[in-house]
Amino acid sequence: MAAAWGILLIVLAAVLPVITVASNHAGPQPRVSLVRYYGRDVLWLPAIPFLISIAVGGLVRLRIATQWRWPGVMAWALAGATVLAALAGFVTIIIGVYILPMGVLLCLSASAASSESSASRPTA
Repeated sequence: MAAAWGILLIVLAAVLPVITVASNHAGPQPRVSLVRYYGRDVLWLPAIPFLISIAVGGLVRLRIATQWRWPGVMAWALAGATVLAALAGFVTIIIGVYILPMGVLLCLSASAASSESSASRPTA
């Protein structure tokens, strides 16, 4: 689900008109997408959370498959870093409001992996 949110962020950066462009006439001003205004180089910004979601997914799968502890710790670290970056994004730039749901979804994934792997452990 977090990866789908990441793809949605990339698509919205390409097509959603959010930048107001000043024109020489009165009335409503035209709006363009981030890609149209800044160029394709701006797509790296929403691509970072998408790549993090792919990494967390892989770590969660590895944690469940192998019962190793470090993939779960790394998944939690990446999910927590995404939430912290989103909270910082609230203050510095508005993009944090769009990245926070992904961070929450990643935390839920890491939590589910931790609980599933501990539930499948044999008790002595």
